[in-house]
Amino acid sequence: RVQKLTGKNLEFHEVDLMNKEALRSVFQKYPKIACVIHFAALKAVGESFQKVLDYYHNNIGGACNLLAVMEEFKVFKLVFSSSATVYGVPEYLPLDEKHKTGNCTNPYGTTKD
Repeated sequence: RVQKLTGKNLEFHEVDLMNKEALRSVFQKYPKIACVIHFAALKAVGESFQKVLDYYHNNIGGACNLLAVMEEFKVFKLVFSSSATVYGVPEYLPLDEKHKTGNCTNPYGTTKD
């Protein structure tokens, strides 16, 4: 879908963000990386209540690993895929980016805030 929206050919790499060496290998393969689009995360709201620590470990820990490797390779542009769950209970509809964040109602949303 990103290729269709941008009209550009993109390389997709499925890499476990908890594996810094695997991340580094992608950055080494493409030394001219200018930006990263980060879609990786556990994302089931209901499950996040049963596996709170797994969600924090994967979603926050993985994002931190990605940011650390990006810094190593001097890549400072990131598109982060967040979630409407970061807004909690909407103050009005439709939701927009003027809503306050941080009133998440589930662990998943907290990891995306």
